[in-house]
Amino acid sequence: MLRVERRRMREAEFKTFCKGSKNKENRFCYYLGGLEESATGILGELSKPLSWSMPSDKICEKLRKKDAQICDLRFEKQIDLNNVDLKKLKLKYSR
Repeated sequence: MLRVERRRMREAEFKTFCKGSKNKENRFCYYLGGLEESATGILGELSKPLSWSMPSDKICEKLRKKDAQICDLRFEKQIDLNNVDLKKLKLKYSR
């Protein structure tokens, strides 16, 4: 019973996160069912493996069976310019 309550709490937290999301985060929330206007609701399929500490690649494989668009989203890598050596950065991150 306690596990179910924790999972519901995670799902509620995700939905509150999604209310203020924009751009790619909004699209991600839409695909998972975190928004009110979402067509599908596979949020439970995400929260269960997360509670088991399953790696993101494995979670993506399982979610791909339900909706392939979720795994196609790519987010830009955030670079801390104060702590990074620009000479060692890959070309695509330095642009």
